[in-house]
Amino acid sequence: MRGHAHALNREPADGFTLIELLVVMSIASILMAIGIFGFVNWQRTAQQQGSASQLVSGLRNASERSVSEGRTYCLDIDAGTSYTLWRYSCVAPAGTQVEGQYKAQSATISFATTNTLPGGAACSAGHKCVYFYPRGTAVATTVTVNSTVRSKVYTVHVEGLTARVWM
Repeated sequence: MRGHAHALNREPADGFTLIELLVVMSIASILMAIGIFGFVNWQRTAQQQGSASQLVSGLRNASERSVSEGRTYCLDIDAGTSYTLWRYSCVAPAGTQVEGQYKAQSATISFATTNTLPGGAACSAGHKCVYFYPRGTAVATTVTVNSTVRSKVYTVHVEGLTARVWM
């Protein structure tokens, strides 16, 4: 009897079994994979939203400068991946580049726009231009911010009559 009672009160061995370690490592691996996927998706979303917000800011800046300075401003969207702010015109001899080239926050992001420029408004070949006039009007435009790795599309609007910019 005494030997039997001693066996029931025995201390467990220190350490973990191989099975316990494998289970814990498997669960940790699954959680890390989910976390990494979530982080990459969050990063891509933030880059696309940031590019759209930066574009809205650039368009609003052009609109406000046009009215406050009494000059025409043009935002030139170059090949869908960057844009530049110009004074007077988007073409070099007639216009002056005001602010450098702003790029999308990732190579997977592009800008697409469809607008019809009125007579007298110039734009370089292969570029799309958005003009803002001193009287507080603009060329009505819709710019989409697309991503090759996400299906979400952000749309930026420029109203022609009031030069209001919104997303």
